[in-house]
Amino acid sequence: MKHRRHIAQKERKTRSRLTKLVHDHSFVKGVMVTSGRTCGKPQCKCTRGEKHLSSYLSVRHRGERKMICIPKQMEESIRYSVKTYKDVMKLMDMVSDSFVDHLMKSKKNQNT
Repeated sequence: MKHRRHIAQKERKTRSRLTKLVHDHSFVKGVMVTSGRTCGKPQCKCTRGEKHLSSYLSVRHRGERKMICIPKQMEESIRYSVKTYKDVMKLMDMVSDSFVDHLMKSKKNQNT
């Protein structure tokens, strides 16, 4: 592996941000979903159409789709974990693109 000084500054910054995200935060590949439900109590507002709202994390786990009910006090944390996953993937794409650019430039220099 090359020393850091041989990596372009933009890529070094991207790798640093990626490392910090992965090290400091939890992340999950999934989507937060809000769903309405009825509780079944005869005098409840949900029997008149005002459903109770629940938040779920929709994930694929071991090949199956799972809907995990998320308590109100955890919603913000889980939403942040979903966002962190998206940020990690974006940074991974940037590092990969940088490698492909470098590879294409190396091949071009070898052919000339």
